[in-house]
Amino acid sequence: MQKSNFTLEDKEFTNDHENSEDEHSMHSKAPDLGDEGDEHSMHSKAPDHGDEGGEHPMHSKAPDHGDEGGEHSMHSKAPDRGDEGGEHSMHSKAPDRGDEGGGSDAFATENDLPETAGPAITKTKDLGSESKILGEFTDWLLSPDGEQKDKKTAHQHWSQLKRVISITSGCLASLVDAKVIRDVFLRYATETYCPATIKSYLMSLQHYCSFLLEDKPSGVDYDKDDVTALRVKLKKWSASYKRSGTRRRWEKQEEDLSCLITPEKVNEFDQSQAVRDAIIIIGRLCGAHSIEITQAMYTLVRDYLIAQIMIDNANRAGVVAYMTVEEFKRASMEDDRHVVRVLHHKTVDTHGPSVVVLTAHLYNHLKVFFEEMRSKLPLPDDRLEGKQPMFLSWNGKRLQSSQVTKALGSVFKKAGVEGRVHHTLYRKSAVTQCHDKHKEIASHLADLMSHRESTAEKYYRVFDKNKSSVKASQTLHGMMRNTKSKSPIVREEESEEGVDKFAENKDVQGDSATTSRSPWNEDSIEALRTLFKEEISAQSVSMTCVRDKIESNPVLCLEDPKRVYDKVRAEWRYKGNTDSSMELTKLPEETETVNHRVDRMFASNNENMADNSSSHSTDFVSATDTTVKSKGLFSNSQAKVLVELFPDMVNDGKPISKPVIIKRLSECSKGDLFKDYNVVQVVNRIKYERRQKREREQSRKVGVNKLT
Repeated sequence: MQKSNFTLEDKEFTNDHENSEDEHSMHSKAPDLGDEGDEHSMHSKAPDHGDEGGEHPMHSKAPDHGDEGGEHSMHSKAPDRGDEGGEHSMHSKAPDRGDEGGGSDAFATENDLPETAGPAITKTKDLGSESKILGEFTDWLLSPDGEQKDKKTAHQHWSQLKRVISITSGCLASLVDAKVIRDVFLRYATETYCPATIKSYLMSLQHYCSFLLEDKPSGVDYDKDDVTALRVKLKKWSASYKRSGTRRRWEKQEEDLSCLITPEKVNEFDQSQAVRDAIIIIGRLCGAHSIEITQAMYTLVRDYLIAQIMIDNANRAGVVAYMTVEEFKRASMEDDRHVVRVLHHKTVDTHGPSVVVLTAHLYNHLKVFFEEMRSKLPLPDDRLEGKQPMFLSWNGKRLQSSQVTKALGSVFKKAGVEGRVHHTLYRKSAVTQCHDKHKEIASHLADLMSHRESTAEKYYRVFDKNKSSVKASQTLHGMMRNTKSKSPIVREEESEEGVDKFAENKDVQGDSATTSRSPWNEDSIEALRTLFKEEISAQSVSMTCVRDKIESNPVLCLEDPKRVYDKVRAEWRYKGNTDSSMELTKLPEETETVNHRVDRMFASNNENMADNSSSHSTDFVSATDTTVKSKGLFSNSQAKVLVELFPDMVNDGKPISKPVIIKRLSECSKGDLFKDYNVVQVVNRIKYERRQKREREQSRKVGVNKLT
């Protein structure tokens, strides 16, 4: 393939760079810097120039401006170019073409292109004229007329126009031939590229049309009306790919769901032999200056450090690629961390410098790497040392963001971690973990990752939708199978303590609150005991558990969840009573001697007398035994004082009256013992003591009847 060169600000562009990576799209005239909603980046297809024996290919002299395939992206007017700041790469239809410069070229080389049966086009201009016009087009993009796009973006547009010419087997005239673009280029692109990449090419053609109409370059033949009409068509064609582009974005999200980088993968990496070897090399370099550094050693340590920075910060690849020596040396201390502020990155215009946070351990490793390994590389100009990137190739050249991504994937592969690993995928994984387990720090994570919180929310919306859909389906499952109206559902976040308070208030209103309920039948009780066997055994149950279990139970699904909740708690609190009425304790059926019966009776009475506050109520929710908040609320001495102050209510069964209780406590000197309690708590304790007295009397009667 014949090369055509042109010079732009002392940067030589060659046809070697014309094949851009498919997954990184170019965007339109929207502002180049700042909305993470269009963070799609653009890599040119850089030839592999000699880093680590080709392990991490180096880019040639193309301008090295950009992060993750273009720190300063070229944005399109279509808002839905991807999620998480557009970090989703745009793949062609060939499977797994890579992500975020992940290592595979999205475009085939010119020699691999299929022959296209395009219309015959007369080549009126030679290659020199073609290079001249495209060079002027690139200069126009860098000028105010072209919205002052950055060099890498301008080069990407130039590269894509060259690609269109190659596909159509034409010359400059084919760039303004609507029929050729529609019948030849778009037909090929539809079969090869993903929708967002096609829109990127159409945007390059739109810019070229604007260049012809505004700059009117000499040496190119075109009709002004035809070019104007073509620009309108290009916008219409680009809009037609919006739906398929959105569909591709959702497909990409579904693909990522199955290959997110989990904490288990990170732990596997940290414990791998490759990481151990890198740490051993760093340890040997500490204080030892005579060790010969090989290319393999340098590559392993450098890639290990890149991986550690990514794990702790989830930065874009370009942040690491363009972190300079001067920025590293200016690191400041914040708590126990070293903070490096990187100015050159993708969203600097909207978010300011990106922050790289380093532990003391990682900072020391980077310092050893800089002093003992990086310093031995052949640097192009020592006077610019401070402006040089922290991470260089083995040949002393700066790394592009795509090479940093490949370095990351390489070291994870050496560590034996299966699956693709790149910066964009890790950023998605970090957002997922944060929103799932640490939602409260979502805004802080967005600051660290240099994008808006809404960007992360847009990506994470898939997971939120799954969870909300499951909740809705669960409710619908029970709601549409229930023909009996149910009381309003208590909020799921309602604590068990709140339920206990509700039960206590019901008890204070008197026995009528419980007797108004219909009694439990034997079938319902048996179903309840079977369904909540584990909860009864553990003496722990929640309203959420009750609702979930009774929804699908044919016997209990029509019952009020609150009533079932109370009954389940009664199974262990009421010592086997089947309801709240005063039923006699079922006697044992085995035959015993009179002596055994007497011993058992007195032993039971002694236990009740020794600790009358430890028994469980059979009437109501005990304020001293059943809730964590009120456990141990009254001491034994306080309980005895209550019995002394209210003997008529405890022993004689008189109604428990709040006004009477308040009056007696205020008039008696011992009432000061209860100044820290409310009247509801005192009422419940009096009812508890009255119940204990009734049980003791009932137990005595049973013992006497057995003896007689």
